[in-house]
Amino acid sequence: MTYSDTRISLAEPGDAREIYALQLAAYATETLLYDDPIPPVVQTWESAMEDFAGWHVLKLELDGRIAGSVRGRVERGACQIEKLMVHPYFRGRGLGSALLDAIESAFQDVPYELFTGDRSRFTIDMYLRHGYRIVRTDPAAGLVYFRKDGQAGG
Repeated sequence: MTYSDTRISLAEPGDAREIYALQLAAYATETLLYDDPIPPVVQTWESAMEDFAGWHVLKLELDGRIAGSVRGRVERGACQIEKLMVHPYFRGRGLGSALLDAIESAFQDVPYELFTGDRSRFTIDMYLRHGYRIVRTDPAAGLVYFRKDGQAGG
């Protein structure tokens, strides 16, 4: 499937509600892999708004609608990447990879750190393909933590 207009750009405060709706849709399918609802599915709108303000949030638009998003910020000497999400309808088309590349480009010359659920095989495989390595697992929390060396700007 092709789209006439696909772009990744910095999200604005006015995008927050659409990104929150995307979060609920994207993680609704992910939460089915687990015994209990995962945090992005139970996060309140108020909490999501507070969270949005502290991050460099990117949005991926397809024909004017937000179909994906990712966020990053530098903490503890590394870019922490969170909430990489693509609407379920658009998965498997390289959009998650494009978002990952875009957030890495926004934070160059620092390592990258992220985590995902240990049952999220598709996501784990994508991170490994992009040069991330598993640095630890937390079986009690059901999480896998990744790290990747930073890319020099250019």
